Amino acid sequence: ILIEQPERAPGRLVAGLGWNVNTSFSSAPDELRATAISMREVTGSDHVCEDVLRCFLQRWEANLQSLSTGSFDLIAGWSRFCVLRDHRVRVSTTEADLTGDCRGIAADGALLIDDGEVTHRCYAGTVRLAE
Repeated sequence: ILIEQPERAPGRLVAGLGWNVNTSFSSAPDELRATAISMREVTGSDHVCEDVLRCFLQRWEANLQSLSTGSFDLIAGWSRFCVLRDHRVRVSTTEADLTGDCRGIAADGALLIDDGEVTHRCYAGTVRLAE
């Protein structure tokens, strides 16, 4: 997931989604192999890209319907799927770099990073696992 805030539209965000479906990273550079994975590498099988897209769009539509009726709990979903929680991470922004332990996602969508002194609220930046 890539989220950007366009300079010309400060009150908006642009989100891009991409999946590595049948990609093999076995011959990729070490830096990429350390952070990338594909569905085929996880499951051991090839996948039909159209089926992956169809499944995503069906789920997306169901979530939008739940959102319109007020039954979609986005905050609970974010918390449940936050794979960074309790991991040491490094967040790089245009202003600074921050390293600390991820404490999850706040109700307003901020990534919570505890540097040992303060819990920072990060709304944008590049997040990587710290070494």
